[in-house]
Amino acid sequence: MVSIKDITEFGRYTKSLLNWSILAPFWYIGLILFHNKFFINNSIITITIFSVVFSVLNNIIVDISYDFVYRLKEPQRLIKKPVLIPSLIYNSLMLCFIIMGFYILRFFFNIKLHFFYFIIANFIPLIFLFIYCFIRKKKFEHYYYNKL
Repeated sequence: MVSIKDITEFGRYTKSLLNWSILAPFWYIGLILFHNKFFINNSIITITIFSVVFSVLNNIIVDISYDFVYRLKEPQRLIKKPVLIPSLIYNSLMLCFIIMGFYILRFFFNIKLHFFYFIIANFIPLIFLFIYCFIRKKKFEHYYYNKL
């Protein structure tokens, strides 16, 4: 059995691969539920590739945002480690809540939302997080370098 301590000792690319492989089924379920025509008309390989690509995009945005936040504490240091546990928790909870919310809207209120809205609902908070971290980093760098 693999513990969290063992996972934290993995290399950067192994952690990213683990993150992508855990998040890909969420995107696969999203494709099944919210874009059924795409699911029916394409092969399993195409759908898996789309799921992995969306997982990679999620992971990249969260990792870059984390790097910005972490550099606020130590601006001279270049961070090269992915954050597996917080990234997995955030992304999997976000995808679960979005799938649940969209499914509830469809089931109880007969509001049919498509996969495009599923993508928007997931990436908008991530993009706002990225922009917020980028702005905070710029303000901090300006303050830090003017103080010297």
